[in-house]
Amino acid sequence: HQTLLIAQEQHRAVLEAISAGESGRAESIAREHSNVAKRNLQAATNRETPLQQVVGGHLIKLRDE
Repeated sequence: HQTLLIAQEQHRAVLEAISAGESGRAESIAREHSNVAKRNLQAATNRETPLQQVVGGHLIKLRDE
């Protein structure tokens, strides 16, 4: 689960930047984290595999449902 490891590292980096008073860096990392999460969600919803089989998929409601 490389995606999870990357996300956790991004969370740590955001906290470190905030603690160091580096708001611009924290914002940049948070935006990148958000972009990666969005791409992963789009990939998960475009798969033939039902969303319910994706970790956390049961928490997601698609607009056309």
